[in-house]
Amino acid sequence: MIRLLTSKIHRAAVTHADLHYVGSVTVNLDLLKAADVLPGELVAVVDVTNGAGLENNQIFQLGNDPAEAGPDSGLLKPPFALA
Repeated sequence: MIRLLTSKIHRAAVTHADLHYVGSVTVNLDLLKAADVLPGELVAVVDVTNGAGLENNQIFQLGNDPAEAGPDSGLLKPPFALA
């Protein structure tokens, strides 16, 4: 399998981490559309301060969610919330 980076969202802020949710990474829908990220697509989250990285699948989530709070917001769900 060949893995390719298809888009990049640079310097998005993590706005929430939920230790009690078993799931994936939720990113603001406007950011996902602008970056052409597809539902279920593998995404990498990298800490710009130390280079640590995590990968998981992306879910589209609508409704009253912290991930929709602003144009550069993101929500980390386990296992990312523990990192």
